[in-house]
Amino acid sequence: MLVSEFTPFQGQVHDHDLYQTWAPPTPISHWVHCFWQLNVPNGEYCYRSIPDNCVDLIINLDNLDDAILVSPFTAPIVYPLIGPTSYFGVRFRLLGQHILVSEPISEWSPDDHQMPAKDLLSASFIDQIQQLLSFQEPFVQRCNRFAKALVGRPGRSVVDPRVLKFVRYCYSNAGGLELKNLAPETLGLSERHLRRLTQQYLGVSPKAFSKVLRFQRALRSLQTIKDSTEWADWYFDQSHFSREFKQLSGVTPKRFLQMSVLYNNTPKQSRIILLSGNV
Repeated sequence: MLVSEFTPFQGQVHDHDLYQTWAPPTPISHWVHCFWQLNVPNGEYCYRSIPDNCVDLIINLDNLDDAILVSPFTAPIVYPLIGPTSYFGVRFRLLGQHILVSEPISEWSPDDHQMPAKDLLSASFIDQIQQLLSFQEPFVQRCNRFAKALVGRPGRSVVDPRVLKFVRYCYSNAGGLELKNLAPETLGLSERHLRRLTQQYLGVSPKAFSKVLRFQRALRSLQTIKDSTEWADWYFDQSHFSREFKQLSGVTPKRFLQMSVLYNNTPKQSRIILLSGNV
């Protein structure tokens, strides 16, 4: 398993009939955090996606040619959606996309973090995906079919062990990272080389990766423990936490925990919103 400790969180869809998730068993759980399906009702909606350092494969079930890989990003993205329609997705664990994609994220290079799956996956696997998703069947059965297809993948890329060491260091030190001295003292490489490796394998800079990881840990604690002071474990003070939380989610912590990430559209929300540039 690459990084089993990290559990990404994307918020809640208040109508549970619209959003389903399924955590796969081993060995697929080594690479995949969950499979998910979003059913968008009739009308115009928006879906708010927040940074989690993970890669998602998203497939439009009403148009199986419409499949994208979403690379890690560092600001919220709001997707306008017109229903009724349904999307099926695979949320990979940190670095878990290597079960499926051999190309480094740094070579995907889409400015909007969305890469057509056909540009990264083999034509035979695209055909296999389309065939197994063409069945009208229950969500869990669809997930099982997809999991079996992933198990049958012929090869998996090798991840540089220094990247794994960096990720695990970030996980264990999310509240007090000293990235300036981390590279030479802990990883045995220069800061510049560390940046190149994280861009290659993680799609973001070391600073951006650690910021998103800290945000995700605080968000998970707020969501599970319901303690408004949970920020103290990872941030200098409350203003630091509030400022960074809004930068990464687009809203305040209180608002995010109350809202559904799938919501009715308004003219102001109808565009894709990137509230801040990449770090």
